Amino acid sequence: MFSMQYHFPLLIFTIPTYKNLSLFNKLMEKNKSSTSKIIIIILLVIFVLFIFVRIIKQPTNNFSQPEQDITGEWVYPKTNSDNAVWGIGYGIGIGIPGSEWDYGPWGNGAPGRIQTYRIDTNGDIYLFNYIGVGILNKLQYDDPEMEKIQLYPENPSFLEELKQIQNTYSETDKEYIDFIDLTKNPPTQLSQAKTIQGNKMTLIFRHSQSEKNKAMIAMEITFDKTKPKEIEIELHNLLPKTHSEDLLHLDASWGNLGRIRELYLKNEIINANDLYSDEQLDSSCFYPIKKFEFNTLPISSDGSITIYAGNDEENYVGMQVHGGPEVPYGRDGQKFYQYWKKYPGTYTQSLSVIVNGRDNQFAGFKNACGSSSTNFLGGTSYENFDMFEDHWYEGQTFWFGYSYEKN
Repeated sequence: MFSMQYHFPLLIFTIPTYKNLSLFNKLMEKNKSSTSKIIIIILLVIFVLFIFVRIIKQPTNNFSQPEQDITGEWVYPKTNSDNAVWGIGYGIGIGIPGSEWDYGPWGNGAPGRIQTYRIDTNGDIYLFNYIGVGILNKLQYDDPEMEKIQLYPENPSFLEELKQIQNTYSETDKEYIDFIDLTKNPPTQLSQAKTIQGNKMTLIFRHSQSEKNKAMIAMEITFDKTKPKEIEIELHNLLPKTHSEDLLHLDASWGNLGRIRELYLKNEIINANDLYSDEQLDSSCFYPIKKFEFNTLPISSDGSITIYAGNDEENYVGMQVHGGPEVPYGRDGQKFYQYWKKYPGTYTQSLSVIVNGRDNQFAGFKNACGSSSTNFLGGTSYENFDMFEDHWYEGQTFWFGYSYEKN
């Protein structure tokens, strides 16, 4: 488009130039005198100069302007009609899905998940996983129950107000119950769902209750410009005294979008194709959960633990869109790693990593097996890629991010 627009004036004005050359030849045959030749040449030069000036004075094409660079800038909805995306330019972003998932009473609900994105330097976003609170019972995911959990953006002051309520009322008091009830105390508007202080932006998402576990969770997510490709996720129980959290844990549940199949442990790389080569799919077309204990996890010199998962394809073609064609991950199509992290003092030796696997794209709980036409490139991929602690506790915190290198 740009090339055609730029060259279009040149085509218009060069056509008469060729006609004048033909006229020039005819005049040269009829006028043999040197004076006539000189006059004709001068006129022709003037005409060519006139065309040249007209071309260089063409107005600048807007498409030729460099795109705005938002590297390091905050990204968030300015109005309630903007995309529900928060993050850092050329860093990580999160969001809640669009209208096709809006079955919550306020139109901003998602089934217990936030989407995680890479945000490009010009603001383009690229989905690469889901993060949410899942239900894990004896190392078996309870998918139908997970689907019933809904997620809503909350006012940044919600947790502070909750502390005041907890200091005033018991969890069985009507005032307390009304405060945490989504029908009595609805979530906030998108444009008001964040607070920014210095290099940090914080959001709170509130989970609805599930039928099996009546607990209600608030997920506090913090962005830090000093770590632009990483988010901190802290979990809060809204009913800590009356409802157990043993069934709940934080998970990343769409690893096959990036076809992650290499898990980087302390002394080995576990490939999903090798891990599940002798395993059978269950009735939902998942390979069984595998757990890697604390002694298999790499501990860095500063005491932090980072578990990476990545794609093993030599000729990487990009992300695999659910039900769609291959789409490059970012403009350059670079391969990347996803990771879970725990900093010193935030974990015990119950910490582990759990994964499960799939061979084809997930087609929903009612048709989990999909079809052979949607098999993953390269074979089996990890679906869930989770860092896990045996017991949930108030303020439990994990860090999740992406990187182009394993640090």
